[in-house]
Amino acid sequence: MRPPIVTYEHRRLRVGGRRDNISAGELKSLTAFHARGGHKYYDLIHRGIKFKSYVGVLRVGELTIEVLPKLDDDREEADVWRNRLLDMLGVVPSVTALHPTSSHLRTRPNSILEHYLLLYANELEVLLRGGLAKAYRQRTGNRTALRGKLELTRHLTENLVHKERFYVRDQVYNYDRPLNRILGQALRLALRLASSAGLRNRLSELVMRFPELPDQQPVTEETFLRLRYDRRTEVYRPGIQIARLLLLNYHPDLRAGRQDVLALLFNMNALWEGFLLQGLRRYLPGNYRASGKITGGRYWEGDRKAILIPDIIIYESETPVAILDAKWKRPKNDRPSPSDLQQLFTYAGHFRVERVALLYPSNTPFPKQICGTFVQSQAKADLLWARMESGSVKSWMQSLAATIQEWL
Repeated sequence: MRPPIVTYEHRRLRVGGRRDNISAGELKSLTAFHARGGHKYYDLIHRGIKFKSYVGVLRVGELTIEVLPKLDDDREEADVWRNRLLDMLGVVPSVTALHPTSSHLRTRPNSILEHYLLLYANELEVLLRGGLAKAYRQRTGNRTALRGKLELTRHLTENLVHKERFYVRDQVYNYDRPLNRILGQALRLALRLASSAGLRNRLSELVMRFPELPDQQPVTEETFLRLRYDRRTEVYRPGIQIARLLLLNYHPDLRAGRQDVLALLFNMNALWEGFLLQGLRRYLPGNYRASGKITGGRYWEGDRKAILIPDIIIYESETPVAILDAKWKRPKNDRPSPSDLQQLFTYAGHFRVERVALLYPSNTPFPKQICGTFVQSQAKADLLWARMESGSVKSWMQSLAATIQEWL
């Protein structure tokens, strides 16, 4: 298996002889995947691809490409950004579809894909230890004993010669149910994707312990929407969420010369916005409340309606007092762009708040605060910095809440 390639958002990978480049065959598979819907993750360039604002794992054939977040002028190592990404993924379930209590492992893996496979192995071990749920299932077929309801028409058709057989419909109580089928199907896929020997051995053991069940076909988004949980199967939910990520983002290609593609990629702008919102919800003081995207921001009506949807709204006693616009980028020369200021001006006027701000990431000492006031509305517009410190994710969130509280 080829060693993984570690790159960053907005970077390029080209066909070439260097270790950190892709082969012509891999580019062919990525081009085919791009045409089938992968265009939101990367653009095609001459003999290569250029990533967009998506981070995570792109697996093509035997090659794993890890796409990490990175600020423009940052020079930190890949391990630092991998850990920061895993921290953010663990607290934003709306983006990652992961159960919030599954965000941390005892030890950090060497890749994001391995992180998810380890989480999945953990969830399956919990389920197997507690016993998988069984269910009654209807089945039909020839039996040597008359048990159940005799299907007379099929019995006469198929057993005219074999008098010792009975074509019957009966019920069985076993593990063959959609939840278990999906878990088993994702487990076999996880074994194919695992690269480290320890993880492969662990998944192989789980395959042997798991009951042999057919695949759930087809597996689509609707398959997971139709699933129902009860008191007995609620414990399945975290494992099913990871299975959904693996199965829906795996794109097998059976055509000659092409390789399967797994795209486990997340929108970095949505992830950053969700991370900020979770931090403010947890650590702002009791008289303040942070809310995400809301409806009711309609500002124009015609043949189509136009709606303003701010990223984060801060309420004080149920009254909106401030709006934050999350930006995963570094402003040029630490100055806001005219379009960003125009966006803040519109928010301030439409929602009638006196404080608006752009919220940028920073993992260096805080840049100089940029403050200003809109001439017409007298609303204050500032540049704020959410510092991604080297400590725990909790310390980031507490630092963010303290910054916003001081600003308010």
